[in-house]
Amino acid sequence: MDQISLLIFDLGGVVFQNNDVIPKIAEVLETDFQTLAARLTKPYQDLHTGVITVQKFWAQADAVFPGHPHDNLWLTLYRPAQDRCVISVLSDLKAAGYRIVAGTNTIDDHYRYHTERDDFDIFDAVYASHLMGLAKPDPAFYRHILSAESIAPECSMFFDDRRENVDAARGLGIKAFRYTDCRTLRENLSSQIDLGTPMV
Repeated sequence: MDQISLLIFDLGGVVFQNNDVIPKIAEVLETDFQTLAARLTKPYQDLHTGVITVQKFWAQADAVFPGHPHDNLWLTLYRPAQDRCVISVLSDLKAAGYRIVAGTNTIDDHYRYHTERDDFDIFDAVYASHLMGLAKPDPAFYRHILSAESIAPECSMFFDDRRENVDAARGLGIKAFRYTDCRTLRENLSSQIDLGTPMV
């Protein structure tokens, strides 16, 4: 079995719950999730890869959904909550000597929100899409992390709640698992590492 030394965790839907703002934004804009996603796909992608600012996003959104309040709903509606069980798992991994990093598709407002709350303190590093100019499931997103960490794909594990992101990581040789719940997370980790034995 390959020696796992790096653990990569998605944030939204894994470490943090109640983080998906899009359905709430759709409600304010008096539309549905599918319509919102379809009509703002490009601005959404550009926002998450740092190509445009949130102000530019809302300017483009106003052209599609005019006459609605756009007081940066990305932030005003954002109310994430830490998953205490997952935080406990991360603490166990840290205590065992593993390097844990975040690999997240995010935007500047959400990144600063978590930074100001010290939510990233448990991670050894945070790889954020808007700073990298890359977003999952682009294989370049994972390659960037592997290169920065100087680690082979087979020596890393990745957890994400979206299947397309997991599949992309697996395609590079990363041991990737789809997150569903904390108990399964522990089981997946235990299949590759010994949580009770600190790394030497």
